[in-house]
Amino acid sequence: MNRSLLLALAAALTFGACNGDDEETELSSESDSDSETEVQPPLVTISGQTLEVLSQDPADDTHCVLAVDPSAAIEGGDLNILGQATVNADGSYAITEVNVALAPLAIFLILQDCDTDTGEPTVFPSATGFAAESYSNAQAGDELTSPILYLSAGTAALIDSGLETIGSDARLEDGSVMAFIQDDEGDPLGGATLTCAQCGDTYYVNPMAADGVLGSSDEDINDATIPGVGLAFIPEGPVGAYQASAEGFTFEPGLFGSIEGIAAFTAFSGTPAEATD
Repeated sequence: MNRSLLLALAAALTFGACNGDDEETELSSESDSDSETEVQPPLVTISGQTLEVLSQDPADDTHCVLAVDPSAAIEGGDLNILGQATVNADGSYAITEVNVALAPLAIFLILQDCDTDTGEPTVFPSATGFAAESYSNAQAGDELTSPILYLSAGTAALIDSGLETIGSDARLEDGSVMAFIQDDEGDPLGGATLTCAQCGDTYYVNPMAADGVLGSSDEDINDATIPGVGLAFIPEGPVGAYQASAEGFTFEPGLFGSIEGIAAFTAFSGTPAEATD
C-alpha cells in the first residue's frame, strides 16, 4: 500500500450523506415554469483507474464496472444500475451517460468479473463509494473521476482465512465495509479505530502478517489499524454513521453501509487536532 494510492483515496473515496435542499434543486432536470428551455439531465462520464487493494494491480478487460444507486439494495432491494462498461486493457475505465440525478445519496462504482456464470472468479465484487457532493453541481457532459478499488479472488480468500483464524463465523459474502483511515494528506494512520452504533466487531487488516491478516488467534486479534496500511474491516456493516478515531486527529462521521455479496470501500481523512494550552 503506497502513498500514491492513499492520496487517490483521500481525493475520492468518501460516501456522502444526503444532500440538502439546495443541492437537490441543482440536480433537478425540471425547467423553470416560466421558461420554454428544456433543462438537460446531468448525464456525465465517470472514469478513472482500477487498483487491487494489496497488490495495486489494475484490473483488465475481463472485468466490468457498474455505476449504481445503492439506496434500494441497502434496504434489501435491487441495485439500480445507472451505467456500465468494460475495463480497458490498461486498467482504466469510463462509464458514459450516467444520470447522477438518480443517485441522491451516493453512487457505488462496482467492479466484478464480466462473465459471472462460468469459470472461477478472479475478483470479489467490490464497490467504491462516490460521494454525492462530488456530483451535486454536475451538468450534462461533465467528466468526473474516481479510482475503483477491488479485492482479487486471492485477497478475498486471504481475508476469509483470516476470519477463520480468529474464530469468526463472518465471511466476505455477508457484505462488508472496508475503510481506510488516513490523515489529511492521504497517509495511512496506525493505531486508529472505526466504530458505529449498530456495528458488531471491527477488524484491522495487516497484509504483512504471516500468521493471520486479522490476528493470530481468537485471543490475539488486531485492535487498531496497522501503520502504513490504515485499513479497517467490518463484516455486515449496517447503514449508519461511522466514526473514525485516532490520537491527535479529528474526524467527521460518515454515512455508509454494506451490501450482501459486495466489499464496499470508503475512506476517512482526519485533520490534526488543535493544540491545547
